[in-house]
Amino acid sequence: MQVTDLHLALRYPLKRFFLHKLARLVKTEDPQLLINSGDFFCRRKITSPVPIIRLFDHYIGTYVPWTFAWGNHDLEIGRKGREDRLFEKVEKALLRSNHCLYAKSSIPRPSSTGGDAFTGGNFVIEIFQRGEEKPSWQIFILNSGRKQHITKEVSAAMEEEICRYERSVPGICFFHRPIKETDKAMKRGFFKGAGGERADCGNENGRLHAELKDLGTIKACFYGHDHVNNFFFRKNGIAYVYGRKTLPFAYGSSSLSNLDRSRQKDPRTIAWGFLMIKLPLSQKAFQEAPAIEITSILENRETEYRWQVPLKGTQRKAETFEEMNITMTC
Repeated sequence: MQVTDLHLALRYPLKRFFLHKLARLVKTEDPQLLINSGDFFCRRKITSPVPIIRLFDHYIGTYVPWTFAWGNHDLEIGRKGREDRLFEKVEKALLRSNHCLYAKSSIPRPSSTGGDAFTGGNFVIEIFQRGEEKPSWQIFILNSGRKQHITKEVSAAMEEEICRYERSVPGICFFHRPIKETDKAMKRGFFKGAGGERADCGNENGRLHAELKDLGTIKACFYGHDHVNNFFFRKNGIAYVYGRKTLPFAYGSSSLSNLDRSRQKDPRTIAWGFLMIKLPLSQKAFQEAPAIEITSILENRETEYRWQVPLKGTQRKAETFEEMNITMTC
């Protein structure tokens, strides 16, 4: 399950109410893993996101293991020059959680400053079947920064993880900001789903898609950032999927703060939702439906969109979803 752009803050007036509502959806949909793909926190004035992490862990982590990919607003916390101290504090809170799958990174820092100088939160979650020495899937959680996006050092670290299994394990990626190919697909109309605003790719110039393609095992990438985009497109065998904003407040969701937009039927006002992503793990699933199944679900549990990502050459002996073990390496 992917949730994104929660934009929670201590002053968020109904955060407990809506987290409880999200928890009910988690219980109903029963995912094996929940990925929070960034903009978890809201605005740089927040003194510490740690209470928000604990609150999310209480409401959501009780029912499902979860993980977190840093978004641009998450990297705006703290005062200028003091970000590193607060980033470290946030990482400690994530690592101490009994339910959060998170790992630090040992990737060299780029030459930039501020949020884009922080390289934490780049790691891989590997899904193993009991008794198997090779994972069924690699799930890459990546820090797409404020403007710089995923660096070449991160791509190189991904390649090292992929080469450990001789490029034989399929992978998917979660990060916050879209990439340049998304903007191109929107301008050309080569997508399926809801495209309500331009793709804000930051300084990404098209390099990342080429690097992901060259890795040879990445089947799909999931992200958020632009709240009312909820669409799918493919290029060179990789599916790129927008998850729409989860929970009300901030633009893009029907709420009191968007009452005027709702009355005017502004296209940037939509129901909030989330993605359910089903990976084929068993040999039978690969034979019957060799594809990743992606479903966009609204807050009222109505299905908005369904997509399939066909897989080729990734069949392997595996057990069932319920019998999987999740382990994490960085």
